[in-house]
Amino acid sequence: MDTKSPSQEKKEDGEILVDALSSVVNRINETYSRLAKLEKQLNLHPRSTQEYSDTVKHYDQMLPTLLTLLHAAEQSKVFPLQQQSKLLVSLWSATRQLVVLATTHKKPSEWGPYVAPVSNVISEINTIYEIEGPKAEESVAVQLQALSVLAQAFKWVIGVSPITVVVDTKNAFVKEKLTGTIAELAERIVAELSDYLETHHKCGIEWKGVRDPTHLVWDARSIVGGNLGNGLKTKHVAKEQWICEYLTKSQDYECADEQQCFVSFANQGTLNITGKAASLSLSSCSYTTVTIQDVESVEIVNCKEVKVICPTATEVHVERTAGCHIITGPTAEISTTIVTRLKVETPSETNDKELVEVTIPTGIKIKVAKGGKITTTAISNDKK
Repeated sequence: MDTKSPSQEKKEDGEILVDALSSVVNRINETYSRLAKLEKQLNLHPRSTQEYSDTVKHYDQMLPTLLTLLHAAEQSKVFPLQQQSKLLVSLWSATRQLVVLATTHKKPSEWGPYVAPVSNVISEINTIYEIEGPKAEESVAVQLQALSVLAQAFKWVIGVSPITVVVDTKNAFVKEKLTGTIAELAERIVAELSDYLETHHKCGIEWKGVRDPTHLVWDARSIVGGNLGNGLKTKHVAKEQWICEYLTKSQDYECADEQQCFVSFANQGTLNITGKAASLSLSSCSYTTVTIQDVESVEIVNCKEVKVICPTATEVHVERTAGCHIITGPTAEISTTIVTRLKVETPSETNDKELVEVTIPTGIKIKVAKGGKITTTAISNDKK
């Protein structure tokens, strides 16, 4: 039987990460290579190949450090750090797309859809720190904060002064005394980004092309997946499950009978689910409202500022969430673990259309009745 030494396994893990991120870059380059050829044929290519090459190659010099950071986060075995590092890959990729776009196109009149993916990913990285940081060990909390600070540096592409962003980010590392392997790698990426911006985008992203890019609007993770689109992904799994990811707008869905519904990475979205569902699971969502008319159980995990309207739910569990508003039916069991700013409303005794607010202490399972009457039971608070 063959056995592998820890060093061999570590090396293989690193090679897998290198291959994964390299494939992202290759897919991006292939996409824009095809666009460049088409533009050349139409005599629309506005900038020289050398200009494109120099700008993008300099940006890609951050890649080795980003790979090292990603590998360090994976080796830490700390799930929130792994989440943040993978989101940083999405953030880096989405920003790179704008860098490439600026070498071949003019600035679009509607700038919001292009930078929305960058803003959304920065928000997700910050949310992980806000939720996980306060309850993590100090050494882990520092690394989570470091990645959150690093994410702020990418706001330069949104329209904030690049020099101001870099200076503020560098100062944050010093002021907050962010140390440790991952924090040092994050600070190094900021330094490399600073050098890139000083050379190419001192006064903000430069648009020197002539072509209107309105046909190209993307979401950060759809780029990582190799597709150009609005970022919303939905799919059915063996009829029993429906998965919705990266919702950023209003969406309606008619649920198949007794289907399990999974919603994740939604940001500023609104989802209305009709039909009878077996369960609803909300994870890693922020500033999102979900209305589900007929469901038995609801689970909300790792979310920020979400609202769920579930008038028929008999069980609701909220975990590791900051800001949650639940409107439930006349009878429901509600349990919470590490939750802040929780608001629960249920119909009054005399009028189903009139809502009564119920106070839910964390770490307690509560059975709600009409009029806000409750019975409580202590539950274990050992979920990590």
